[in-house]
Amino acid sequence: MAEEKETIGVRRAKLDSLKIFEITENELDTLEKGSNDSIFLNFGIFLLSTSISFFIVLLTVDFFYTDKDDLIIKFITFLCVTIFTFLASIICLIAWWRNKDDFKSVLKDIKDRMEVEKVETDDEESTATE
Repeated sequence: MAEEKETIGVRRAKLDSLKIFEITENELDTLEKGSNDSIFLNFGIFLLSTSISFFIVLLTVDFFYTDKDDLIIKFITFLCVTIFTFLASIICLIAWWRNKDDFKSVLKDIKDRMEVEKVETDDEESTATE
């Protein structure tokens, strides 16, 4: 028996045009690394919800119904955790707000490098193509 070679048919669609963008190494590193925005936003939301939960506990639990020292220590612990998580969430949310458009601005800078070409038509009108 003769060996049969299997061939795979390849179909290719023709492209009208192809845009090639040149980028710097710094832009390539930014694209490879991705955006840090979601990390800051996730931690900010997590810490803010934790802070709100501890604040609700502080408002609803009566820590001072007797003169026990362990209740005061628990109150101070809850208060410190509430303040720390609230401040940390504010810092994360500010970092997210300041950096939220950095990734998009790099992509916009790369796309804006493409010059607009003018194509002459027969009826003396020029049209712009990108």
